[in-house]
Amino acid sequence: MLGGPILGLGRMHRIFSGGVRRRILEAALDTGIAAFDVAPCYGEGMAERELGHFLQGRRSQCLVFTKFGIPFAPIGDLPSPVFFFLRALGAITRLPVGANYRIRDFSLPALRKSVTASLRRLRTSYIDCLFIHEPLVFPDSKELADIMTALDLLVKEGLIRRYGVTLGPDHVRQEASVTSLPSRLVVMAPVCDAVIEWCKHPALANRIVAYDLVTYLASNNGGVPTPEEVVAFCRTSLPGASPIVASRHAARVASYGRAFSDNKKALPTQEPHAHGF
Repeated sequence: MLGGPILGLGRMHRIFSGGVRRRILEAALDTGIAAFDVAPCYGEGMAERELGHFLQGRRSQCLVFTKFGIPFAPIGDLPSPVFFFLRALGAITRLPVGANYRIRDFSLPALRKSVTASLRRLRTSYIDCLFIHEPLVFPDSKELADIMTALDLLVKEGLIRRYGVTLGPDHVRQEASVTSLPSRLVVMAPVCDAVIEWCKHPALANRIVAYDLVTYLASNNGGVPTPEEVVAFCRTSLPGASPIVASRHAARVASYGRAFSDNKKALPTQEPHAHGF
């Protein structure tokens, strides 16, 4: 398997204990998962902030993937007790305290503002890969060209190293459009039959970050897969892809790390990382 595993932190903000959150991150890095996927809107900034604290003294060992484009109120920047109180208050009163997933803002000012805030929360000077966060409609060529011009400038400035686009379930059905995406875009998408086929396509090979593996395998196999089954699936069905795994339990995260590590040791040769990070 060419792509290394990535720990998804999309539900980090639902873990009340700071100690548990840190143990999850430590379990990942200790067992060989050194890439982390976040977004500013995950926990309204909390996931990035938590990862930023963890990265101190470890940044050179880790890869950081984050995103931009979904508006939110940055209550995740507040102390954790205040954050959880406001989220609970919003749930009770239905006040708009969370991210607004029905809106996207991919404007150039919003891009620059988002990257600046992410770098501050992550306590880093650069992002390894920045994703356009799940456009509501498949991005047309002009919209992409404008955004990519701005992203290329961020690369030149050293603020990001690579960039890509996160696609939702509806987008993956547009295979003809997906395969024509510019070759410098990394493509993040949920695992499905179409994504498995993408891994065989010359235009997309080694550019795919795949998520929702457990959901896909559970729906097809009728039960929650073991970490070893997830790794075996990645090796056989997602060659060259970088899989995102996630759990609220440090022991499960460590099991993923060990399974990927054991699989890597079993391979006869080791090729360079698919995405060249």
